[in-house]
Amino acid sequence: MNPDGSLIAKRRRIARVLAIMGAIHFLGPPPAAAYIDPMSGSIVLQVLAAGFMAAYLSFRRFRDWMRDTVRRIASRLRH
Repeated sequence: MNPDGSLIAKRRRIARVLAIMGAIHFLGPPPAAAYIDPMSGSIVLQVLAAGFMAAYLSFRRFRDWMRDTVRRIASRLRH
């Protein structure tokens, strides 16, 4: 394979990707000039924190349940 040919192919691929990204940028909707007041930002942070805590606690409960189940099965197999 010719090294120059692969370089040209890479450049064409990059140019194609940049052209598609540019088209998406210019044909898409204009940026919104929205304002988020401090209370809304605080609510968003609280929702995110609650979501992370819920996921963490759910994972811990599942992990503990799985561990207890494995231990219970292992103790039955030993007897």
